[in-house]
Amino acid sequence: MKSILLIASLLIGISINAQSKRQFAIINTKGEIIKQFNARWASAAYNGRIRVKKVTVINGKSVYSYGFIDEKGNEVIPFEFEDAKEFKGKTTWVKEHGQDKYYQIDLFGARMNDLEFDKIGTFIGGAWKVKLKNNINDSGLKYLEGFVDDYGNLIVDPAKEYFCSAFSDGFLCVGHNDQGYGFLDLEGNIAFDFEKRQTGFTSFYGGMARRTNYDGKMGIINNRRVWVAAPTSLQMSGFSHRDSIITIIYNTRTRSDFGFTDFNYKPIFPQRFDSAHSFKHGFAEVQTGDNWGIINKKGAIVVPMKYNTIYNEADEGYFMASNQKDGRVTETFYFDIDGNPISKIQALSNRPNRHGVFALQAGKDEFYIYNEEGEKVLDVPFKRVQSTLEFKASESTKYHFSEKGVAVVQLIEGEKY
Repeated sequence: MKSILLIASLLIGISINAQSKRQFAIINTKGEIIKQFNARWASAAYNGRIRVKKVTVINGKSVYSYGFIDEKGNEVIPFEFEDAKEFKGKTTWVKEHGQDKYYQIDLFGARMNDLEFDKIGTFIGGAWKVKLKNNINDSGLKYLEGFVDDYGNLIVDPAKEYFCSAFSDGFLCVGHNDQGYGFLDLEGNIAFDFEKRQTGFTSFYGGMARRTNYDGKMGIINNRRVWVAAPTSLQMSGFSHRDSIITIIYNTRTRSDFGFTDFNYKPIFPQRFDSAHSFKHGFAEVQTGDNWGIINKKGAIVVPMKYNTIYNEADEGYFMASNQKDGRVTETFYFDIDGNPISKIQALSNRPNRHGVFALQAGKDEFYIYNEEGEKVLDVPFKRVQSTLEFKASESTKYHFSEKGVAVVQLIEGEKY
């Protein structure tokens, strides 16, 4: 029996070490390698820190451990954690081997406080969502949620038993038992009182949010508590703070018959649609029958309504549409903001790419680096180019290169770099 266990242990060790021989590198915007290293996994650089997973030996056993390197490849935080989150803020959370809870550290690995939690959620709007096992009530919730800011302060205690969304524009929408929903500020104080008639989460964008008042009508309120769109009995699906346009569902029974109004509930054009998303940067996705397209603020069709799905990426300078068959994408199309067909490379070139470079997948496990002219920076492909996803207001942007101009890539074995 001991020999069998020994052989099994050796096989596991061999498997772990083999997986850790994946080759990664930090590259600059010319595709030149700054530092090459072996690891099981490596994430993109957030705030100058790259999370790396590799084999370490603890008590004579080979195990995976997390640590952090900087953008030059130097070890900054030792590889001694069973799990670690990325540095989405100036802090992150780690869990030591054999421990059950996470604690918060700074960019150099120093512990921030005595707080410990069972799970760590997203970092959005300057605060981390944290979770503790529910040993307080019998609500059926497995975890209670709270928030810790990037300075290590507990701003929403899970013990308060709030139902939480995420911070946006400095406010957090929370629900509490049968009190309805309200908003907290970044210090955890109640900024907008709880309203029983509000039955779901809303968020502040551009200093405005949907809000239900005492008689169950919904309007749009600003962060100074002024109604910019008076409460109405109309069913409001969403709104655009940039375009000052509200999306209305006129048939609430079937959730169909969508239209658009200004903040006085005056239709901005007469057309109605079977479904619609809110305007974003002057454009909206709309559906008639089974087909989707794009319209502008005058109601004019920019991208014809003949696609199974469509995405409004006007903030990044393009739209993307696709058709499916049997649940699989069979065709993908790209358009500029005037509705003209363009290539995928042209579309991604229009994005706010850092340092004018981006990665594009050319085949399975094959990525190339391009510049904004659509030219390859390097003729040799990478197996993978890691990316960051950064949130601002209601939008997210994906970047392949950090602010300092580096990217983390996985190399293809046998290629010459």
